[in-house]
Amino acid sequence: MEIVSLLLIGLIVGFFVISMGGGGAAIYLGVLTAVFHLAPAAATATSLVTALPSLILGSFGTTGNTRLNLRLAIKCCWRPSLPLS
Repeated sequence: MEIVSLLLIGLIVGFFVISMGGGGAAIYLGVLTAVFHLAPAAATATSLVTALPSLILGSFGTTGNTRLNLRLAIKCCWRPSLPLS
């Protein structure tokens, strides 16, 4: 029953986020901690794991886009403490 509840709430939160165009992490974390009594650390980890597929697919979809400066992104990710010049 808990799995069905999680799936149903996930669909509702996903629909709400898609319709409003914003991030649903705050809603998802609130539901996981308040309704399902997960510890905040476990709720955060669960939220990150559920977001990974869409983040990965979005990055692959954006790679062919001309607005993405891949060289700058690699500099920021691999050497964050060094200046960008």
